Amino acid sequence: MRKFIRKILPYLIIFYLHIIAYTIRWKGKLKLPSTNFILAFWHNRLFLFLAFYIRYLKELPFYALVSPSRDGEIIARVAEKLGIKTIRGSSGHFSPASAKKMLKVLNRRGNLIIIPDGPRGPRYKVKEGIIRISQKSAKPIQPLRFSPKRFIAFPSWDKLILPLPFSQIEFQFPFPIKENIDKKILEKSLF
Repeated sequence: MRKFIRKILPYLIIFYLHIIAYTIRWKGKLKLPSTNFILAFWHNRLFLFLAFYIRYLKELPFYALVSPSRDGEIIARVAEKLGIKTIRGSSGHFSPASAKKMLKVLNRRGNLIIIPDGPRGPRYKVKEGIIRISQKSAKPIQPLRFSPKRFIAFPSWDKLILPLPFSQIEFQFPFPIKENIDKKILEKSLF
């Protein structure tokens, strides 16, 4: 039974994300850097981002760092079905192989998604990995903020947010962070 649920769950998530993407009133301005970049948002905003991606970013080449865990496998399958390529690893402990793949993506003008407090927290605390990749690649980190009006928060470590249909979500792209990046600056820019 669990195998069946794990197999069908990505399709149910994608179906729900499409409903959300087109019933939500999105408020904000889509303002991306002129060069390729590393996109950052909090782990509990993952479903908000995926709906936003369906609505606004589907044409851009994105690669996402996804945990090698079982939950990560479900997210990787959802992301890949939506057109986001995946690199397996953790935002806190990059293996040399995953770091090499991320740098290759950025050097080939792809965009990278790294969730700075994933995959296991602590919530709203940036890990070093995203900063090191930005410094090694000389690519900016583009923070993305979401403020949903109506949602369900799951009782997980990150209080994962599931937006409700026909609600409103405000989004913001603060200035990209290019120089003097540290954990505190990135944490502030994500709130």
